[in-house]
Amino acid sequence: MTKTIHFSSYSSIKIGPSVDVFLLETPKPLPEKHIIIGGANNLLVSPTPPPLAMLDKAFDFIYQEGHVLHVGGATPSGKILSFARKHNLSGFELMQKLPGTLGGMVAMNAGLKEWEVFNHLIAIRTENGWIEKSKINYGYRFADIEGVVYEATFTCKEGFDENLLAMFKKNAG
Repeated sequence: MTKTIHFSSYSSIKIGPSVDVFLLETPKPLPEKHIIIGGANNLLVSPTPPPLAMLDKAFDFIYQEGHVLHVGGATPSGKILSFARKHNLSGFELMQKLPGTLGGMVAMNAGLKEWEVFNHLIAIRTENGWIEKSKINYGYRFADIEGVVYEATFTCKEGFDENLLAMFKKNAG
């Protein structure tokens, strides 16, 4: 299935053509020669782009099971932050400063100095199944992941930190 995206109204930079984008509706390999895009927040698309793909809205979810938070790869950072605040979960305050969707944030180990997405990561789900954090080579703004991040799980504990959130907001880039 495809979706036509009008990049001039879809992205934050408000320029770009209308493009048919392939929707990944189930965890499967990215079609050959396709490039995955996330929320396309800061994406500049040429008038003749390569084939593009993105996760379907089915991967925009967030729920808690005990001390584990499940988040879909298409879930925007703002939604994760709101959920963590509402449910008093610590470790997600950095979402205040991270644009985009979870899949991209995990793929690049997004973060702010010592606060990184991988800090509380348990595992990710790609088209090849679940991969534990210990099996992923990652570092500062880097994660070696084969495939598309469809879902991730995180450890969670009580204690959303409003002071940390305020610090991130104050140190706006």
